[in-house]
Amino acid sequence: MTDTPSSSRLHVLKAVEDGWNAFTKAPWPFILYTLLVGVLSLIFQAIGNAATGGGSNTTLGIGGVILTIVAVVGSWIVSLWGVTGMVRGS
Repeated sequence: MTDTPSSSRLHVLKAVEDGWNAFTKAPWPFILYTLLVGVLSLIFQAIGNAATGGGSNTTLGIGGVILTIVAVVGSWIVSLWGVTGMVRGS
């Protein structure tokens, strides 16, 4: 990847071509990272669903509140980490 001066414009097709070339040279880190983010997201979603009783109209006990907080914070962290990694990788 080449550095561009701050005064030049972004050439979108060149950027896409550079990204595709990087992906074709080493696709496994990109694929495994995406799968890891997806699995972690599903885990925190399952924790959130378990905490709320699968969406039924029941009141949450203290355990449900704690699991909900863990699920929300974990989901935020995984989402931010995933987006940051995708942007940096591209």
